[in-house]
Amino acid sequence: MAAPRLVVLCVWLKKPRFIKSSCIFYQSLLQPKTIGVENIKDFFSSANDRLKNPFVFSFVSSWAIINWPVVIALFWYGSQDIEKTGFKTLQSYIVDYSIKHYWELYWLPLIFAMGYSVGMPVLKNALRVLYAKLDSIGESAALKYSKYGNVPMTKYLSFRENYIARTENLEKIIKSENSTIQLLEKEKTLRLEALGEKNELTIQINGLNEKIRDITTLHKITGTWRSTFNYQVTMDGSVNTISGEEFLEITIDGSYAVLTKNEARIVFKIIHFSYNAQDGTVFFIKQRMIPPEGLIDPNPSQIVYKHLVNELILHNGNLMTGRENGVINIRYERVTLDEINRQNN
Repeated sequence: MAAPRLVVLCVWLKKPRFIKSSCIFYQSLLQPKTIGVENIKDFFSSANDRLKNPFVFSFVSSWAIINWPVVIALFWYGSQDIEKTGFKTLQSYIVDYSIKHYWELYWLPLIFAMGYSVGMPVLKNALRVLYAKLDSIGESAALKYSKYGNVPMTKYLSFRENYIARTENLEKIIKSENSTIQLLEKEKTLRLEALGEKNELTIQINGLNEKIRDITTLHKITGTWRSTFNYQVTMDGSVNTISGEEFLEITIDGSYAVLTKNEARIVFKIIHFSYNAQDGTVFFIKQRMIPPEGLIDPNPSQIVYKHLVNELILHNGNLMTGRENGVINIRYERVTLDEINRQNN
């Protein structure tokens, strides 16, 4: 009777995965030589994995309890018992039961399974909270009523000695912590002082670097300038004043370019530059890169054509005045490119 019952159950439930394992298990019992022991192991392994799931276990349990007539019929009914129900076969009995008890067969076990899966963790946590609350109330009540009881002298002395020992240990710990705190505060103060000194040194170093940069680099005089100069010469017994003006641009690499309407010619190279921030004095030498205009074959021995020594005073970063080669009065006034373009036009 067991064989057709399991076949009926497989067909009736349309062979889901777990029931397929059941059917394989049944077939392995009927044909052990063809199916083998591995299929039996697969069945028990699959069943064990699914029954460990709370939802599956609760669904199977609730389904078996709610649909107990089907369970009894599957495992205990014989042919005569089935005929007493008015059906000829177990399959027709189960089909009729599933039609008449559709709600109990599917939905009611599902509702119980969902309620169990969701409600059981909530119930467990609620019980844990309740037990903890009851334990707390019990401890509080025990402490409340135990204060009226008598304490033996030996126990009292033991408690007193323990209290004194703990108090002394606590005082030692507090003193040790105070010493540690003082050391930390001292270390913190030293670190702050060192940091302050470091910041002061950094400021001083930056200031020195700035001064070194001012002294040794050309950034103080880079830009566009209007240069005007005049000097006196004696020709044929008379003194004549010669003057001139030019626009120029000085770059950080020392290039001294004369700006005209259509071009910028690098005429000089500034060398041996120095700047004194205390009195604003500026010194540099203009080394000529091309011959001066109008001079066809300059005499190399004449230094005036090769090097022009400028000794100047820088006023507010926008004006330099002084002498060139000791005899030429020269003035450099900072201007913009727009002013230069207007003058050239």
